[in-house]
Amino acid sequence: MMQFLRRLWSRDQSRHVFTYHDGTRQRRADPLAAVAALEATDPKFAEHLAELDAKEKPDVALPPGVVADEVQAGRKEAVAKLLEATRAAFGLKPLDDTGGLTEAETMGVLAAFIFWMAKAAEDARPFENSQPRASP
Repeated sequence: MMQFLRRLWSRDQSRHVFTYHDGTRQRRADPLAAVAALEATDPKFAEHLAELDAKEKPDVALPPGVVADEVQAGRKEAVAKLLEATRAAFGLKPLDDTGGLTEAETMGVLAAFIFWMAKAAEDARPFENSQPRASP
């Protein structure tokens, strides 16, 4: 019994593995393999993320017309490509009678993964007050 509890408590604490729900059960993914799969499925992955980033866009509302329509079409294309890449990278399927995830839930998995990766990168950073490495 104690061995079971020891394995249960120590399972993911020393491993950096991303966990998510695929619509039927909890799954785990190797983060580096997931990034590689995202970029392989969508070579413009970073550009499509930037397309959705509100910080990159001006705070001014675009007037209706051709420019606004092009921006909206670009965002829709970015969402479609990100959905496709996320489904391929994490083995997700669209919602149907047997399970799967909605588009919003799929984008939620991608957002959770991006936040998880940012936290992992922050945790790996050296302390601010640490001494610089001595030159050889």
